[in-house]
Amino acid sequence: MSMIRLIVRFGSTKIQYVYAGWQRIADYDGVTNTLQNRYVYGVGLDEPLVQVSSSGVLSYLHTDRLGSIIATTDSTGAVTNRSKYSPIGEKGASWHQFWFHRSTLRCRD
Repeated sequence: MSMIRLIVRFGSTKIQYVYAGWQRIADYDGVTNTLQNRYVYGVGLDEPLVQVSSSGVLSYLHTDRLGSIIATTDSTGAVTNRSKYSPIGEKGASWHQFWFHRSTLRCRD
């Protein structure tokens, strides 16, 4: 399986996303090329379960019935972030850059 590297700018921030096929497996700082996060998947192609920071902190990803990521929790089970989507997949103000709504055709970034 080939690796794809995609560099994206968010204002003055530059992030490099690394994909293995359809799965986003890691994020790197786009300037220093240092690892920021990596991802652990379940059995499904679009089933990210855990985000692991470069310091080893785990964030668990939670989905709704459609498979859209709507929340993250820490190792104690405390909610660290939530997100809402409109019926057509528009993201709300608390949107996390990895999160996506299944109806948006894999638009993650």
